[in-house]
Amino acid sequence: MTHVVMFHIGRSGSTVLGDMLGQHPSLHWQGEVYLPIFLTWAQQHGRNADGQPIDPITYLAGQMRQTVKPMFGFEVKFFHLQKLGITLPDYLAGLDTLGVTRTILLRRRNTLRKVVSSLVAHQNGHYHLAAAARPSLMPITLDVNRVQIDFADKPLLAFLADYEASWQQLAAQLHGRDSLHLVYETDILPGPKAAYRRVCDYMDISPHDPEVHYGRTNPFRLEELLLNFAEVAQALMGTPFAWMLYE
Repeated sequence: MTHVVMFHIGRSGSTVLGDMLGQHPSLHWQGEVYLPIFLTWAQQHGRNADGQPIDPITYLAGQMRQTVKPMFGFEVKFFHLQKLGITLPDYLAGLDTLGVTRTILLRRRNTLRKVVSSLVAHQNGHYHLAAAARPSLMPITLDVNRVQIDFADKPLLAFLADYEASWQQLAAQLHGRDSLHLVYETDILPGPKAAYRRVCDYMDISPHDPEVHYGRTNPFRLEELLLNFAEVAQALMGTPFAWMLYE
């Protein structure tokens, strides 16, 4: 049985891609495999509480045993591993023991838009949008000193820097390993079926013609989405992230 893990930071097209992959008759797509654990823990102990009492590899093995399809795919965010108390090298070593031989990196270059999209979703309670639905603009104020997403609470610049550092660490750990690199802006945004076909090729399975059930939730310019755009621009001035304001 072939298994594949997809790393991403959220709001990167993982839902539409995972939904299409899950339609393939040969591939069971689990999505964010650890998310139910975090949601239950947050209800019991608070959203930012640490100490989720599971072993991530043992838990994952149990999930794998429940599928009847020949291939198993799942998603992991970097903060999942932090919350579960396991380092990236140890996690990858654990995946090796389960036969997870392939790795997909789904990266969103503009991580500022990821942050804004997460905050909008938290505010309106709508994380996904049906493909046929029309997105609605819901401007927000972005507190650059305190962003509360990803079960964490820290300044905007810290989030952006941590995302970049996590990707660099993963790329270093995957050096020489079989991996597929996808970019939201080039592989999903123009049309998600392109990413679907690339994954099928990577998994050595024939692509079918999946239905696209989800559309883009926030196609608006950041000047429209941010009520305090000038303040955010001032905070990013002179940083490696300033370009993200205008893309």
